[in-house]
Amino acid sequence: TNGMYLNLKNLKKVTGSHLPVKVTSATAAVSQKNTVFAFKVSDSLFHTVWMDTDYAEITLYNVSGEIPALSLGSNPLFSAVKTERIDATTVRIVLTYKASRHIYGYTCNFDNNTLYINFHNPVTLASGDKPLTGVVISLDPGHCGSADPGAIRYYNGKAIYESTLTWKLSNLVADKLRAKGATVVLSRKENQSSYSLDETIAGFRALNPDLNLSIHFNAVENDSPTATGTESYWCYGNSQLLSDVITRSFTDSTGFKYRKSARDYYKVSRLCEFPSVLLETAFLSNAKDLAWFMNDSNMDKAAAAIVEGLTDYFNEQNN
Repeated sequence: TNGMYLNLKNLKKVTGSHLPVKVTSATAAVSQKNTVFAFKVSDSLFHTVWMDTDYAEITLYNVSGEIPALSLGSNPLFSAVKTERIDATTVRIVLTYKASRHIYGYTCNFDNNTLYINFHNPVTLASGDKPLTGVVISLDPGHCGSADPGAIRYYNGKAIYESTLTWKLSNLVADKLRAKGATVVLSRKENQSSYSLDETIAGFRALNPDLNLSIHFNAVENDSPTATGTESYWCYGNSQLLSDVITRSFTDSTGFKYRKSARDYYKVSRLCEFPSVLLETAFLSNAKDLAWFMNDSNMDKAAAAIVEGLTDYFNEQNN
């Protein structure tokens, strides 16, 4: 239910009877970066987590007996918690958000017979002219050189590759974010000899940023003039707010048509650990959209719009 792959080497086949797991304690703790739920158990515990628009669900499987009540205490994410038994061996814990869409991802680990579920807290920006100090951002320039050029169109008789434009735009965005104090990591070099999307996504997870933004340009087969504007895609609830804010901010600043912020299942957006969004800035298959981006001042304006949107997103986290 969380979109992550399983390594078959990590799977263990269990035969015969397997005793139900007892949950002996359930506690919550808050640090600067995380709200952590800890479940002390008698054995390894199979579980799933789902983040939706207004609530998150933790489901515990093969558990027996009474489940200790979970008290939220003072935390920045959740306003209420409800524990309910679904059947004889399954328990669901429903966590209601304080504000719709205000959820920022989670990680899990199991240590010393304790399951830890770490939900990321809102980011608080710094004061002064470097508000993004301490913030880590992954930028993913969509596609990669000759290995995967993406959409290809022609402008004044010259071939224009999506991978070239995403590289240029992403670097402008990175420079502006760094000027605001952020740590920015690009997912690729300008023209790598090889490019693997799965390896790129593994890099996102290894970095564990505050967010990932994959920057792309759109295209349709028949180069229809009606296909114009900006759209973005999110998968889990932890990415919807970012998708909504960045798309609205980008179109407000650039004048491009707002098309949609929608749920879809692109690999780069299918990350539960942190917000990750695929942003389709404009249509290379639309002559006007393409011409707009061929102007350097407009390209810089687009980069500034993305940076403004990301800053707006972090400010929105605490509203």
